[in-house]
Amino acid sequence: MMSITSCILDKNKLAKYDICIFLDSAVDGKGLFFCNPIEIITAYNKKEFFKALKKIDNLKKNKYLAGYMRYEAKEYFLDRDIESTKPLLWFGVFDEFQTIKQVDYTDVYNPFMEINNSICFQDYKEVLNKIKNNIENGNTYQVNYTFDKFLKAGCSEQNLYLALRQVQRTYYCAFIKNYDDTILSFSPELFFEIEGNKIITKPMKGTIKKGKTEEENKINKEFLSIDEKNRAENVMIVDLLRNDIGKICKTGSINVKSLFDIEEYPTLYQMTSTIEGELKENTSFENILEALFPCGSVTGAPKIKTMQIIDQIEKDYRAVYCGAIGYISPEKSMFSVPIRILQKQDKSWQYRVGSGVVWDSDIENEWKECELKAKFLNIQPEFGLIETMLVENRQILYKKEHFARLKNSAEFFEFNINEEIFNIQPAQDGMLRLVLARDGNFDLEYKPLKSPSNNFVKISDRVLDSQNTFLYHKTTYRPWYKEAMQDIINGKYYDILFFNEKGKLCEGARTNVFIEENDALYTPTKESGLLNGVLRQDLLKNKKATEKNITLSDLQNADAIYCGNSVRGLVQVDLKVLV
Repeated sequence: MMSITSCILDKNKLAKYDICIFLDSAVDGKGLFFCNPIEIITAYNKKEFFKALKKIDNLKKNKYLAGYMRYEAKEYFLDRDIESTKPLLWFGVFDEFQTIKQVDYTDVYNPFMEINNSICFQDYKEVLNKIKNNIENGNTYQVNYTFDKFLKAGCSEQNLYLALRQVQRTYYCAFIKNYDDTILSFSPELFFEIEGNKIITKPMKGTIKKGKTEEENKINKEFLSIDEKNRAENVMIVDLLRNDIGKICKTGSINVKSLFDIEEYPTLYQMTSTIEGELKENTSFENILEALFPCGSVTGAPKIKTMQIIDQIEKDYRAVYCGAIGYISPEKSMFSVPIRILQKQDKSWQYRVGSGVVWDSDIENEWKECELKAKFLNIQPEFGLIETMLVENRQILYKKEHFARLKNSAEFFEFNINEEIFNIQPAQDGMLRLVLARDGNFDLEYKPLKSPSNNFVKISDRVLDSQNTFLYHKTTYRPWYKEAMQDIINGKYYDILFFNEKGKLCEGARTNVFIEENDALYTPTKESGLLNGVLRQDLLKNKKATEKNITLSDLQNADAIYCGNSVRGLVQVDLKVLV
């Protein structure tokens, strides 16, 4: 029996399941969460693909199905066969799903990001000139050319999704995870929606950036709505989709409900049009895909010939990008065109981006449009690098180690470092706080070293993400410790201890943690998610402490617990049990 429940979604829920699909309307906060499939349908070749489509048609009468198809599955509708190591079709079958009441951002942070293009502008220019030659020779009118960007994100996949969702709120966001793929989609484009025998498709073609002021926004929005080039491209794709949808709709039922609508997103405006029609009797899922897949807005026109040109000029596979993501149910079916998506690779994410190229396209403007469509990925926070050091007799304790760590972090984050920083002569004893800015400028702050009011520690309810790059460097960006540090400043605790998503002890908000067992001193492994403190380094180097994974049970049953840093040394603490 099928059923629907509701829930609140957070990072832990996305991390909990090996297989889950969150189809998410981030604009209005509504979403569908699927997990624990009763069956999985996949296809890696032509025979399996059409067998899967027939199975989906049978199951949709009394089951929910959610999943995706790769762009390369188009080959099967062109009567060609290809083999794939990744599923060209993947659908989970479910008896139930959960509706999302709200999304919890409590533990979400902006990660450290590295983004690189797979192509330089000169190579891009050469490809676009080839496209223009094809247009000149009458082979095509418009080509949607795409290329890859590669992104490294210092965080978990669930945090990355929620962090980007906050800045790219669209109607067709999605988080998909299974044993083959992890996909983060922030697509603004509807492929098709079916309710009863009514089908709607909403092609998107036409882009302009947002301005810096409301007046600029008004001007840009108005320009997009009347610009002949953008309107011509939009109409071209509307005509293409009217032709595609006509293959499966009753004669005379197709209607262009609206033309040249302007939709607003955080960094840009997009032009869309809406087409609707009435499906013929007994139209199958296979019939719909054969007529529409892939969406014409991500190919160009004429469709088949243009796809052949795309195959010749594009590097690598589009994969799920420009394929389809969505769900099928007895009541309703909906699929988005997966643009603005991240596809996980071994140690990075693939983000593919493109634009529709026509004869009068300005190559530099097309390049800028691609950059604009990736702009929402730039969510890295502003931050400085910190070293907090003890000064005694006008000398910095562990000076060499502190500045070695600072230099290492500066190189990692590509901060400029002023050589003068290494020749600092402390003006007074106490605690010295150094903050280095990205441009190489630095500030010094002296504070007297006050005695702590107690030696109590407690365990935080907050779970750390061991993949968070910022945990491994001392920076001014530490939102996960903000509340804990306030309690420490107010004298409620000496420190507050944190565990990671795997249940392993990490560190305190201001110290490294050590436990004593049978006269031996242990500290969490660096990989647990912690700053490799200067005192910690010294104790490990001199074999006075050993790394190991420490669980909650280990902590609670330890002979003694210590918190340590280079300013206060090693301090024995009492774990306060809260009831």
